[in-house]
Amino acid sequence: MKPAPAANTTSAITPAFDLKKDGLSSEDLSALLLVPCARATVTGVTAAACLTNIVSVGLGFSESGVAAGVRRIEAVTGEQALGHIDNLQNRLRQVAQLVKGDRNTVADKVRQLVDKNRRLEKELEQLKHKLASGQGSDLFGQAIEVAGVKILAVRLDGADAKTLRETLDRLKDKLKTAVVVLAAVEDDKVRLVAGVTPDQTNRIQAGELVNMVAQQVGGKGGGRADMAQAGGTDPSRLEAALHTVPDWVKNRLL
Repeated sequence: MKPAPAANTTSAITPAFDLKKDGLSSEDLSALLLVPCARATVTGVTAAACLTNIVSVGLGFSESGVAAGVRRIEAVTGEQALGHIDNLQNRLRQVAQLVKGDRNTVADKVRQLVDKNRRLEKELEQLKHKLASGQGSDLFGQAIEVAGVKILAVRLDGADAKTLRETLDRLKDKLKTAVVVLAAVEDDKVRLVAGVTPDQTNRIQAGELVNMVAQQVGGKGGGRADMAQAGGTDPSRLEAALHTVPDWVKNRLL
């Protein structure tokens, strides 16, 4: 091995070595990582050399690609490696305490919590779907009729995008000849979906309709003639925007 070159340091504790520029072979990587500093950056390392040497040194590191087949790695080295390991051990103990386990059971405890969280999220989505579906069933009477076309523009609290689309399809099937706009608000974001029954798409385009509403709530959208979606960023203007739907549709029907 050649004597290690002077590092191109970017800070007092972060020397940087370029294997290609400094004329070093990939076999020199292990020795470079043993330089007594807090962190060392090495570039120009082939993927195979990176894996081989990192495993042999056994230090914490991060890596990223810099070119085809070449990786850039950052490894904790020297005495600071011991401090890095102690820090990881402390974090592991903290996680174990949070999940009421120990070093031997922490992985299983975390896995159980993740699985439980996924089940609860699924149950929550199912409850939201039932709630929104129940609201949808009560909306038929709110539709107004203009020139034989039923117009409905309402807000469904608690509905996600899937629920809005499913409720839209049911309303279109039930109303037969209709133009429908449904909206929901989640995390201060507006979600919109518009639908037009097939017999009216020659006069009303769902994409144009949903975009008209979306622009009033700080968003935009589009889609097919019979179904379109959009989003917005100003929930405070949603009710007023929905109230503009009947007149907008009337102007295109009459």
